[in-house]
Amino acid sequence: MVDRRGKQQMGMVLFYNPDSFYKKEKSILIVKERIYILHCK
Repeated sequence: MVDRRGKQQMGMVLFYNPDSFYKKEKSILIVKERIYILHCK
């Protein structure tokens, strides 16, 4: 029960707080998308 609640809290923290890790992941995704678009054209 405690473990499940802990996991839920972690998910909420990642979802609501624009954490440095989350920002990094998102920026990497955007860069990959741009590279993909450039290669397709």
